Amino acid sequence: MATSTLELTPIEARIAARARDFELGPLLRLLEAEGYAAEQILFESPAEPVSSAALVEAVTFHAVPYRRVVVTLNLGLLGANALLPSYFLEVAEQLPEPEVFFDFIRFFDHRLIEAFVRAVHPERDRALMGDWERTKGFYFRMLGVGSVTTLQSLFQLHFPELRVWSHRKAFRSASHGHDLRSGTSPLDGSGVLGFLYESDVPGFLVELHADEETDARVRGGRPSSIIGCVRSCCRCWRPSGCGWRWGCR
Repeated sequence: MATSTLELTPIEARIAARARDFELGPLLRLLEAEGYAAEQILFESPAEPVSSAALVEAVTFHAVPYRRVVVTLNLGLLGANALLPSYFLEVAEQLPEPEVFFDFIRFFDHRLIEAFVRAVHPERDRALMGDWERTKGFYFRMLGVGSVTTLQSLFQLHFPELRVWSHRKAFRSASHGHDLRSGTSPLDGSGVLGFLYESDVPGFLVELHADEETDARVRGGRPSSIIGCVRSCCRCWRPSGCGWRWGCR
């Protein structure tokens, strides 16, 4: 099948050159950010007898017959760990034009790998999940983070390079909505004399400890702050009633 390669942008050239360094999820998000819709991303497996340790084998960009990107993964119907029996590959090698046979197989190969991608990354299919952020919230509540053990495992999973210690703690809370007002506040014990009503709210405290305050890897021309990375992650999914403390030793 004749193809014509696009004049690659700098980002596309870097993607093609470092394809084997990518995880599948970040690669697909990057391709979508570059303007490739889901129907323009095709999947195939390599017709090679040698296995590879990387999931992503190659990324190629094409212009004919339409603009598309082909992501070659080390799974599917072809390759060393293929589902297709080796007999078919032996027959294909004896054909005068084996590439025609491989093109036929790649049609089913794409459908098979595409179904795998949808199962592994359901957030990419809005018809399947709808509001993915809302769905993640449901999953998070189902996880049941109201225990020291679960929080310990959760934070250790997200920050494997840090030392994690979680325990129960009472948090001081102040409320402005219970002060007594003459003529409007009922005398039923719900009012409080004074401007603030302070109470202890039970919760959990997670402590993260690192040996250094900055990451040795340079990003954006300077070392990145580990504290900033931790705060950014915790701000996205911090459970209600859970505080966290940073420590550096």
